[in-house]
Amino acid sequence: MKKRFLLSAALVLSMCACSSSTANTETPKETPAETPAEESGQKKETTLDSGQLVDVLLNELGVSLGNIDDIHVPLADEDNNFKLTFTLNGEEYFCKINGTTGEVIEHNVPEDILKEVKAAGDPADAALNAAFDALKGYNGGAEDIVISQSGPNSYTVDFNWNGEHYTFNYDADQGKIVD
Repeated sequence: MKKRFLLSAALVLSMCACSSSTANTETPKETPAETPAEESGQKKETTLDSGQLVDVLLNELGVSLGNIDDIHVPLADEDNNFKLTFTLNGEEYFCKINGTTGEVIEHNVPEDILKEVKAAGDPADAALNAAFDALKGYNGGAEDIVISQSGPNSYTVDFNWNGEHYTFNYDADQGKIVD
């Protein structure tokens, strides 16, 4: 027991001696290495995330997320451009977006298709309005509203109102609640 105490005391004393000998020396602070862009005075580029790219797509086309299916956001090409593919009105299209600026470089959606989709409106909004219309005596105040796409042209609307939970299934092709 006495040996263990002496050994511990010796260890503590040697640690104190080491720390006091290094206490007065200051280690130089490391500075992060500059990237080539920063060395040349250029600002480092930031890339939009996939959610921001989808927002740019929707704004460019003037449609809502409920109008588009199967959105695919690939990796950026060597110029930091993204070629998003998606389905609109049953047809596949693309939209090329600069990942740094958010500028739309090109898309191949014909104007007549966009006009048709915009005229039809957002099927998710239509599903919600149909659910509210189907509920006798509804005068506002729904909470915890969740609208999910349950098929290619069908939506499920869930919400709470007046202490009760409601679920409605909406068929966008028929434009009505189906059960």
